[in-house]
Amino acid sequence: MPLDMVVDGKVHDHLLYHSINPNYKIDLIKFLIQSNADVNGVQTTYHTEESCFTKCLSFSYSTSNTEIVELFLKANCSLWVTSDVPPRHFLENIVKHPKVLHLLLKYKKLDEIQGRVIHLACQLQVYESVVLLLSTGVNPNMMMNDTTLLHTATKAKNKPLIQLLIAFGASKDIESGKPGKKQSLYSATEGDPDIIHCLNHPSFSVDRAIYKMLPQEIREAIFTWLVILKRYVENK
Repeated sequence: MPLDMVVDGKVHDHLLYHSINPNYKIDLIKFLIQSNADVNGVQTTYHTEESCFTKCLSFSYSTSNTEIVELFLKANCSLWVTSDVPPRHFLENIVKHPKVLHLLLKYKKLDEIQGRVIHLACQLQVYESVVLLLSTGVNPNMMMNDTTLLHTATKAKNKPLIQLLIAFGASKDIESGKPGKKQSLYSATEGDPDIIHCLNHPSFSVDRAIYKMLPQEIREAIFTWLVILKRYVENK
């Protein structure tokens, strides 16, 4: 008897959730999604709510397998469904796994929370993710808590991040801080000559080192654009 004659509704949803495991069968997952299993469905295990997509992401993190993640994204799943805003730890895991981040950017699942994501990538110093976010058009001058990314990198004396942000067009002229307590970028250097030199003479050598860490398929996707950008900045 065909499977679609014996299972339906919530049973489909339950099967979809439990089909995400190390012994997964991709054809079964495809069938369940095509049979209208809820890709945003939530299951309760050990008194904890977890969506199918969250389980899917966790599986991808532990195995580096993004096949199921892309299936869910093609089915237009929601990024987060168990509360209004994704928690920090959820976004941290995304930032730490550039292959997953690449897919989420491709399917435009981070458009409304770009600021949170890129600030986390900078804080965690996951340069592959910073490059991915900036190369897909995330604003390098985006502010969080009235502070620019470049200001945060300067205060942390993070030269690789300073170089990356400037390479992607971050402005050195935007002040950070609340009205009446604005602080220029150079005041954030605290007079450190190395950081001042880095701001005035950003190098592209660190970029090449970062590119080598990127997965091949991601590197190829952004390489041409970055070469054009480098030539533009050098000839400016």
